[in-house]
Amino acid sequence: AYGASAACASCALVLAWGATKETLAADARAPVSLRGSSPVGFIRLFRRGRLLRTLSTVLCLQALHDGEGDVWQVYSREMRSWGPRLSSAYGAGVGVASTVGGLLTGWSVRRIGGKAHTLVWTLATAVSNLLFMSRSTVLAMASVPFCAAEDCMSAAAMARIVQLGGSTGVGRGRVTSECHNMAACVRVAGLFLFGKLYAVGMHVGFPQLSYVCCAAAQILAAALVLTTTRADWRSKPKLRIASPLQPYQGRADAEASVASTSSPPPPSPPSSSSSP
Repeated sequence: AYGASAACASCALVLAWGATKETLAADARAPVSLRGSSPVGFIRLFRRGRLLRTLSTVLCLQALHDGEGDVWQVYSREMRSWGPRLSSAYGAGVGVASTVGGLLTGWSVRRIGGKAHTLVWTLATAVSNLLFMSRSTVLAMASVPFCAAEDCMSAAAMARIVQLGGSTGVGRGRVTSECHNMAACVRVAGLFLFGKLYAVGMHVGFPQLSYVCCAAAQILAAALVLTTTRADWRSKPKLRIASPLQPYQGRADAEASVASTSSPPPPSPPSSSSSP
C-alpha cells in the first residue's frame, strides 16, 4: 500500500513538472522573500473585524479534529479489540467517504449556502466522533458516512475568509496563506492535545475523553456559525461604471435613460416658406 502510494505520488510529480505549464507570466510573479513573513502571521485575521474573527475561530476549532492522527487505531484495539481486518475495513471506508464528501462539497455549498454547509457538516463531524468512541463495533462503523464531512467542512468558511480579506485591501493570496498557516499550526497543537487527552483519559478510566473534547470543539464551532447571518456569507454585488465621468446611479436612472433614448423624436414644425 505504501509503495503504491509512493508510485502514484512520483507519477504526479513527473506530470506536474513536465506536462503542465505555468499560468502566471514570469514578469507578473512576486519575488520569493522570507522578509516580513511569519508562520504566526495568521493572528492578523483576528484583528480585521468581528466577522473575520468569528470565521477564523470556527476554522481553528474545525482544524482541531485533525489532531486525532493514528490514535484511532490504538483506541480501537484497546476498546473494541480490533485487529488488522477491522481496522483496514474502517480505514478504507473512511477514505471512500472522504472522497465522496469532497465531490459533494461544491454541490452542497451551492445548494444550501455557505452557512448551512458549514453548520451541517461540522455537526456531522461531531456525530462521527461520538459514534466512533462507542465500545460497539456496529456504532463505530456507523460513523463512517459522517466522516465524509471531516475534510470538507471548512471549505466554505475558508473561502469566505479569503473573500472578506480581499475586500479589505489585503491580497487574497496573502489571506489564503494565513489561513493555511493557521490550520497547520492548529493541527500540530491538536496532535499534542489529542494524544495528551487520550493519555489522561486512560489514566483516569475515561478513554473517550479526547473524542468528547473533539466533538465539543465541533459543537462550539457550529454554535459560532449560528451567530452569523446569511448576509455575512454573501458577497456584495459591485456597481458597474457606465463611464469614467458618469457613474452608474441605479436602476431608476438607467430606466429613465433607456426611455429617453427609445422614445420617438418630436415632429418638426412646418416651414414658414410653404404656401397655405
